[in-house]
Amino acid sequence: FVMFMFHPAFGVVAVLSALVLVALTVWGEAATKADLDKATQLGNETAQQTQHHLRNAEAVAAMGMLPSLGGRWQQQQAAVRALQVRSSRRGGMIAMLSRVFRMTIQSLILGLGAWLAIHKEITPGLLIAGSILLGRALSPLDLMISGWRGFVAARAAFRRLDALLGMTAAGDASMELPSPAGELRLEKATITPPGAPAPVLKGLNMDIPTGTLLGVIGPSGAGKSTFARAVLGLYAPVTGSVRLDGADVSQWERERLGPHVGYLPQDVELLDGTVSENIARFGPVQADAVVQAAHAAGVHDLILRLPEGYDTPLVNNAGMLSAGQRQRIALARALYGDPRLIVLDEPNANLDQEGEAALAETLRALKEQGRTVVFITHRSSLLEHADRIALLVDGQLARFGPRDTVLASLRAPVASLGAPSGGPGRVAVAGG
Repeated sequence: FVMFMFHPAFGVVAVLSALVLVALTVWGEAATKADLDKATQLGNETAQQTQHHLRNAEAVAAMGMLPSLGGRWQQQQAAVRALQVRSSRRGGMIAMLSRVFRMTIQSLILGLGAWLAIHKEITPGLLIAGSILLGRALSPLDLMISGWRGFVAARAAFRRLDALLGMTAAGDASMELPSPAGELRLEKATITPPGAPAPVLKGLNMDIPTGTLLGVIGPSGAGKSTFARAVLGLYAPVTGSVRLDGADVSQWERERLGPHVGYLPQDVELLDGTVSENIARFGPVQADAVVQAAHAAGVHDLILRLPEGYDTPLVNNAGMLSAGQRQRIALARALYGDPRLIVLDEPNANLDQEGEAALAETLRALKEQGRTVVFITHRSSLLEHADRIALLVDGQLARFGPRDTVLASLRAPVASLGAPSGGPGRVAVAGG
């Protein structure tokens, strides 16, 4: 209003300038909002998936899924970066146009004022006053647009952080070992899990030839799950060694060993993706191999009954599936790629009668194929498939040997068993 009092031309320029700046602001919001919203959503989804993967770190590491999941993460991060860069470029361009326009308007108002003063339509004082007042009038709009500076700073911080995360330490080159056959040997192995105040497994000595089905039993807290993780190389022994085909398990790179190992953890969680992607360990999905693994686990028919079969999406730990169904699909994941060493931690914990029968058939098939299988169980029904049995009590190997010999000794009166060397006098087997 005051600009119109100075001169109508001043008022028109001020109004048009304000409209142009508002239009630039609206344009900037429209040009960047969609990309920013999509980048934020994708970033949140990626973070949630990463947390899910961390909760399954043992299974991921044991089966060599880290490169596949890492590649998937990098693709998602690349998509987020592409959206952010595109939005940043648009925002920066609009901010630059706004600054150029502000400077142009200041020059225009001075030129217009000079022309009006020459023609005696305004005084020189109004020329200066009009220029100052226009700057004050457009200042709030200018502040709105200047908010893009924060975004530009955030972009620079993101680039620095991205460069930092991109710096990966080059690992020492190691000779690639041949594919394992599945022979296991523990030599005075003492295992202390991360964060544990004392060893959980103490001085284990055990030979497991290739093609052996080993059943591991013992009371709760005896160290059975720790034993499974030690066999997979997830827990390194503090003393002694755990060897696979004569080489320390730690000598294998996880990415190279993973395809030759199958692992079914006690707490089963399926990752976000389709059924086929989960079975294929999030590597390239080979349909024949996925179906073969499903047949081997006896879960093919169950998968076909799902809404989209093998393409059924699983989210939030496959909440649509029962615990038994998740366990059977996870078993197919463990068998994917025909691994030589398979470790099953409580594989029948959540299974119904149909699932138990399918698991029994799977163990029979693995035995015929000469695979080395280590399974932990609290149920005696699975032990009929074992070649050897290991009884763990208080972290020590209380019994180890052929199935019938160990079971016979456990059925004998406690007084005739004697105390194992360095172990307790009583032997208890939970769940039979």
